[in-house]
Amino acid sequence: MATFSSSKLASKTAISWFEFLFDTTGDLLKHLGEASAEPSATQLIVQFLEHSGLVNNNVGAASETPPTENGRVQRLCHLALRIGTHLQWNLEILEENLSLQWQSILLGELIKRTPGLDEVLKSDTDISKLDKKHAMTLIIYYRWLVRTLSQHFLPNVEKPTNNGLTADNLANESILKKLEEQLPFAVQILEQALGLTEDMVLPSAPSLAAAPKTTELSEQERASDEGVPASDDQEQNLEVDDPNNSETESKAVVKNGSDEKNGSDAVESLDSNTIEDVKIKREDIIAQVSFDLGTLYFYQEKFQRAMKLFESCRNAQCEQSSFYTVCEKKLYGYYMACCGLTGIPSVALSTPTPTESKPSLAVRLEHCRHSGYNNVIAILLEDNIALELPLEYRENLVTELRTNSRRMSEDEEITGNISLDWQVMVCNIIRDVIEGRPTNPGFWLSLGNCYQNQLDVIFSLCLQSVPIEDDFPPQSVKDSHRFKILKSFIQMICCTCEQVDGWKIARNSGAKIFLDEEEEPMDYVQSEVVDTQPDVIEQGLITDQYNTEAASGQESTELKKGFLCNKLRCTVDPGEISNLVEELHQLEKGRKHSEEFVCLLYKSHLEEIKSLQQQDILHILFSKALHCSTVKEYNNASQLLSYALGMVNTVAGRGTVNSPLEKVKAAIHQELLVLDICHESGNKRTDEISNRVKSYIWQTAPGAAEVHIEEQVNAYLLNGKEWEFLSEIKVDENAQSVDHRSLSSLLASACYYLSKPQGWRKPARSLWDGVLKIFSNSIGQQKWSADGSQGAAVASQSEGLKLTSFIHFVRKIKEETVLTVLISCLVRLRNASNKGDEVNSQRDISSSHSHLWPTAITNPGNVNFDHIGLALSGVVHHALSVQHHNVSWLQTLGDIYLDSGNYSSALRCYLEAGAVSSLFFNSPVPSSVWDDQVYRKMVTCCSAMKAHVQAALLCQCMEVKDYTTAFKALQQACSSSSDAMDFYYTFFWDITMLEYLTYTHAKRGQQDKKLLTIQAISQPDLNMFNTSELLQHTEQSRKAKLLRTFAKQYL
Repeated sequence: MATFSSSKLASKTAISWFEFLFDTTGDLLKHLGEASAEPSATQLIVQFLEHSGLVNNNVGAASETPPTENGRVQRLCHLALRIGTHLQWNLEILEENLSLQWQSILLGELIKRTPGLDEVLKSDTDISKLDKKHAMTLIIYYRWLVRTLSQHFLPNVEKPTNNGLTADNLANESILKKLEEQLPFAVQILEQALGLTEDMVLPSAPSLAAAPKTTELSEQERASDEGVPASDDQEQNLEVDDPNNSETESKAVVKNGSDEKNGSDAVESLDSNTIEDVKIKREDIIAQVSFDLGTLYFYQEKFQRAMKLFESCRNAQCEQSSFYTVCEKKLYGYYMACCGLTGIPSVALSTPTPTESKPSLAVRLEHCRHSGYNNVIAILLEDNIALELPLEYRENLVTELRTNSRRMSEDEEITGNISLDWQVMVCNIIRDVIEGRPTNPGFWLSLGNCYQNQLDVIFSLCLQSVPIEDDFPPQSVKDSHRFKILKSFIQMICCTCEQVDGWKIARNSGAKIFLDEEEEPMDYVQSEVVDTQPDVIEQGLITDQYNTEAASGQESTELKKGFLCNKLRCTVDPGEISNLVEELHQLEKGRKHSEEFVCLLYKSHLEEIKSLQQQDILHILFSKALHCSTVKEYNNASQLLSYALGMVNTVAGRGTVNSPLEKVKAAIHQELLVLDICHESGNKRTDEISNRVKSYIWQTAPGAAEVHIEEQVNAYLLNGKEWEFLSEIKVDENAQSVDHRSLSSLLASACYYLSKPQGWRKPARSLWDGVLKIFSNSIGQQKWSADGSQGAAVASQSEGLKLTSFIHFVRKIKEETVLTVLISCLVRLRNASNKGDEVNSQRDISSSHSHLWPTAITNPGNVNFDHIGLALSGVVHHALSVQHHNVSWLQTLGDIYLDSGNYSSALRCYLEAGAVSSLFFNSPVPSSVWDDQVYRKMVTCCSAMKAHVQAALLCQCMEVKDYTTAFKALQQACSSSSDAMDFYYTFFWDITMLEYLTYTHAKRGQQDKKLLTIQAISQPDLNMFNTSELLQHTEQSRKAKLLRTFAKQYL
């Protein structure tokens, strides 16, 4: 007993589908009536149909029935249809919870098992002459057909992508193909449904007693009678969810299938639990069918027919039910889209609902657009309060008014000569102000020359954008956020107006409610002061005369200091700067007056000068000169530094070399040299600047000058091809780091010996080692003193070039050979990180001069390869900014993009390199630019972007055609959704690929695309009996046309 009770509790917890197979007490309906039935109704449908075996006989063809059916199959199908009847054939529920294959099987069984429908479907059907249930069965089935095709053939529906073919994909394709063949008949049936004159009755599950009995026993039944064990497939069909009851239930099934008397009793018991007929109102049927047909017509671009159906559905105003499941928002969206596409104004509801006393603002504005723009301002002002209309829609309205040059309506003639589009623009600006968005700067500029009638219109529109009924708004309205924003907006308008008095116009209009009474006299007095005493303001800030008679001595001094400091900030005249600093020191001696102008770059040199006045003058001159140089005002910077140099020469006299003034003098000379290099002044010859730079190099020790000076002078010598001079600079090979001068020397040596057949190996190796030091992870070594104590750490590592300073220095190099050698070295270092990795080694980055460098890195664990990748990307981008059409650099950048997964940019770089080297494909791309390896990289890019047909086209461009990759790409192209790639079929010149493409389309039943491939393959210029010269000409012409099409798409 304990065992029996525990099994009963388990069955209540997890009910099996098998328990409903011989239901004679109505347990199925009771189970479905529960709030959270488990399994649910749709899950039971799947289980019944799955165990019936129909899924094995209906792969892609839901209308085929096994030639013989035993009683078990009939009962399972009957139960599935009973559940559909319980759900009242709600297509929303079925489509949401069942896959397309199960939907097709269920509704197909409904059609097949409804007596008499097979004969009706073979002739011209008139549903008005059919039984109500039969007619409703056809309406439900063909509604599902139309809805399914509308959902699966939308261009914007994202479908799951599969890398290959699956049974589900093939089944869905076959189902959709068969449904598409039935579409004309479905439209005919649904069009008839629009003319129904009476209510219909939902179909119920057909009676099992009415089903034809098979005269022959099935194989399973015959095996049961003869005592022959069933096959494995038959046993699998008899499996149940509960393993404890499997044996008993299996015997029951076999016995029931073989015992005709017991089977008939079960039929009578099942049919006794019938469901009452459910009537569907004629209005609900017409409204739902109108929406479904309208959706189909909409995507078939039959917009006028769709609009009429949507309008009919809107006017029906049906309540939601199991049959009428139209989403009002979708219906409204479809309807308004049809109105916009057809240009026909929307029609308001014939009988508005109680909750909708009048049409929405969007509907009213559409009516207004099609009726001469009457009351458009009133609608926009109402929207300024409701905030319903999209901003883009309102902005397009201004453009439409300006484009069409519409005449003003009679309601707008009161505004005088102000155009309607200007008023609409002001309404939009008020909407922006209310919602806190920035307004158009052109509006504020136009207020400087506005007239009184324009201000009157603006004030009136602002006033109507506030929900008030009289001229005296209550305090609650004044305290609202909207009122305060518009108040600030109007006051800003009054301050901006120059041609008219905005304050006076506002006070004499309804906008006076936005002005504070206590602020009006102050504004008025201030305006009178400005009008009557302009000379006082002009003299107060511009001239040197300032009135300090009424002030005390301390106040007078502070005023003078403030005025002098203000002039010091604004001037760039070196003589004036010196005089102002002298006056400041006369007012207050012993104090620095250059706190705002401290030159941090040379602070250590300037602070050694004893005279505070000289310190202040030099600080200000240096800081202003460096600022002018930064903003490329080189003449002002040169004047400031020249004045500083003259001042230092006068004061220095015969000072020692290491005196502070001599250090400042050297810094000034260096800055003037940098200015001459940056300015490239025409009055100074190149050889003169070059001699000065060389003199600086010989006289200055490495690291003695500032970083920006070292960058400029070394880059100048590299750009001027002074490689022999730079190569003579000795580089310490044992140093832990590399500075600007050492890197320049290594680059110059590599470039200098590049064209020489002998001697290039050692400079290249030295440059390789020098660049490795830049990206090394090692830290400074610790020195130990003679007595064994710990000494100071070596700081050379931190003082050398690192990633940021390296890229900053390279951006000043413009010479092509130097950049090419440097890029080649970085590429080889980058590729060395992939050594031993077969996947990444296939994506090695290409470059020129790859023979210069070693093939491996001695200590790869000590190298930061991430920084090498960043440096390589930065150098290549800079090089292409200097020379946009360097083919080698373009291919290198393409490889970098490909390695990072940016396939579209990589393909663009490859195409640009090919276009540059072939005069935009007017001649064949040289094999040195595009070899088979580059073609494979382009194929990889196209495949990654799902452009499979383009990938196959590029496979035929290789010297050795890659048919394996091409066939795989064509398979992917045929299995994917329509992507307009059949446009490229005419670019194929390889007959083998075209034949395979034709075969693939034919195998999948894609007849329209098969015809396109046949047309492409039947072109006369592809005839295999043509001469070799003609075939070669065809290949070249199609290849050039293909590549130009690629360039048009990607470049």
